[in-house]
Amino acid sequence: MSGMMKLYCKLATVILIVRLHLAISQQSTCPVQSGKDGQPGLQGRDGRPGEQGDTGDPGASIRWTGVQGEKGDKGDMGPAGQPGKRGASGLLGLQGPPGNEGEKGRKGDAGDSKNQPRPAFSATRTLEADMKNANNVVIFNNVITNQGNHYDSSTGKFKCGVKGYYYFVYHAISNSNLCVKIIMNGNLQVGLCDSNSKQTPQINSGGTVLNLNIGDQVWIELDPSTGGLKLIRDMDTIFNGFLLFPN
Repeated sequence: MSGMMKLYCKLATVILIVRLHLAISQQSTCPVQSGKDGQPGLQGRDGRPGEQGDTGDPGASIRWTGVQGEKGDKGDMGPAGQPGKRGASGLLGLQGPPGNEGEKGRKGDAGDSKNQPRPAFSATRTLEADMKNANNVVIFNNVITNQGNHYDSSTGKFKCGVKGYYYFVYHAISNSNLCVKIIMNGNLQVGLCDSNSKQTPQINSGGTVLNLNIGDQVWIELDPSTGGLKLIRDMDTIFNGFLLFPN
């Protein structure tokens, strides 16, 4: 045998002898009475915090079984809110019945017809006015009546000073074809023409009612493409106008 094997055999023999000796000692030992418990030791220190546990299962729902209390007192009214937006208009309602007839009003004050303005004029042409036509305006230079002084004999134009309805009329004498126009503020109101093939003196007349405002002007014009007015002794060409009633 090698040296190593011899060493192993010796160790095994020693271990066996020790075990046998222990076994014999235990069998021969006499039992002895147990001693009293010792004093409690000091309390140990707290251990380290453990790891967080898993989330538990949800608890079971419990039905409310309490008794409902009495209704409380009405609270105070809160402050008024902001006005809301205007709503859509409703449908048009049916027309209501006529109301009762009102009381008769008091009689009005009497009018003063004597002091009412009455514009009126009448003017004719003379030989001196023959050469005074301006822009074909006929100038009636001989004033017969000019109540209110609204007719201007230097221009041949009437200027309204009282708002209302007026009547204007002219009578013209001519021995040829003649076209006469009544003009208001530069606009033609009435145009009248007369054909005179015999070239004898004859009368051309025309008139109209006009609604005038203050400042409006009215005059007579001739159509330059026709003949002119004829001045004959004791036979006048005349232009008249007067207020029918105020407006």
